[in-house]
Amino acid sequence: MEVECDNKLISVIIPLFNKEISVTHAIQSVLNQTYTNFELIIVDDGSTDSSLKVVNLIKDSRIRLYNKSNGGVSSARNYGINLAKSNLISFLDADDLWESTFLFEMVELSKDFPECGIYCLGIDQVTNDVISHSIFFIPKDFRGIIEDYFCHAKKSVLFSSSSVLIDTSILKFDSYFDERIVIGEDIFLWYRIALKTQVCFYNKVLSFYIFSAENRAMNKKVDFSKSYLNYIHEIEDFNNISYKSFINYQCIRELFFLFRRYNITNNQFESYLSKLDFTQESLKYRFFALLPNKLKSIILKIIPKVVPFLGQF
Repeated sequence: MEVECDNKLISVIIPLFNKEISVTHAIQSVLNQTYTNFELIIVDDGSTDSSLKVVNLIKDSRIRLYNKSNGGVSSARNYGINLAKSNLISFLDADDLWESTFLFEMVELSKDFPECGIYCLGIDQVTNDVISHSIFFIPKDFRGIIEDYFCHAKKSVLFSSSSVLIDTSILKFDSYFDERIVIGEDIFLWYRIALKTQVCFYNKVLSFYIFSAENRAMNKKVDFSKSYLNYIHEIEDFNNISYKSFINYQCIRELFFLFRRYNITNNQFESYLSKLDFTQESLKYRFFALLPNKLKSIILKIIPKVVPFLGQF
């Protein structure tokens, strides 16, 4: 669909599954946008609560509601992408919120930096009405292209599923969200995008991740085979030194969450370890690498009980 450059149509996609308490607030934050040329595609992924009933009570001509059998959040987002009338697509989880100028700022970024495939704004986390401010390690009010995204990502990952806009006319992936993945499916896509195109970021918080909302996927323990970590080395790019270094760095630190977040078998654990390069890391990680795998797994199971903040290991 052709849209005037200064009045671009934005397709907003909300994947919905059992969010009857939160979804009204999420939808209203979209309808309250100062930028009004958007379509709101809501994909109900087989909800078993009153989510559909709640959405049907909201009347607005820009809302397009679809109902499909349950296939997971990746399936719901991909379903919405295939129905979108615009190449510019933004996502909002059904329990997150936008400030009223979110889409306006996204459109301005897409006009000012048309060479990018992804645009990001700041996002804060809200837990029981308490806001935790994100630290992006970028100058205040920075607005522009991140020249070496994966180098920066060692300090702060900028992307979140409720704070990005992607341009599918530049990206042209056969499939966007990997439907094998339940935890980190969005992370897996952001890395693929950042390898393919330039990244634009505006250090202005206009979205909120509601951590205390009901039915949060990140609060559930899942099989490791459904984690993005199980597939991350499928998108290794050995020509991109920053990416290779970042992925190794990220995977080693995620190692200390494996036994808390996932149901992981010994074979999966050993396979994961075999892909990590500890030689470039600090002395404590190199020492850890020398231990037998069985001892490693024991240590990793004990750490959550004795260390409050695993990231400081």
